[in-house]
Amino acid sequence: LSLKLKPTNIPAHLAHDRKGKAKTSRYVTARMSAALSAYIKATQAAELVVADCLRGLCVQLGSSLPTLRAAVTMNEIVVAVYRHSAFGASRGWRLPKFSDDHRLEVRVTPYWLHVDAVPSKVFLDSSGAIATGPNMSGKSTLMRALG
Repeated sequence: LSLKLKPTNIPAHLAHDRKGKAKTSRYVTARMSAALSAYIKATQAAELVVADCLRGLCVQLGSSLPTLRAAVTMNEIVVAVYRHSAFGASRGWRLPKFSDDHRLEVRVTPYWLHVDAVPSKVFLDSSGAIATGPNMSGKSTLMRALG
């Protein structure tokens, strides 16, 4: 906060920018200057306290980094699957389902085939994945997309 015109009824001096350079067309009163100095000291002290707290937090969380990294990665995957599923549901696509024996089962009908086409089936469980379907139904493309 500074004044454009130098006040005539109270003492004022040139204002300074954050790098300490005098501003030739801005003025501050002694009270404003003291308040600004107190504010700067308070923010510098707060910065030191926050930096110290963050260092302590880093020490506390250091041994948990692999778990935190895995949680963040899993969250990204879940969000991507949710958005893909929501988009697919809005367009009438078939969505993956879990079977009673905890296998992921997906029926895939490529968009270039007609609605009455025989879909490919993909089964995924703890032992691996199996993709079945007619020729030219997108099995290889699907597997390349999954990595």
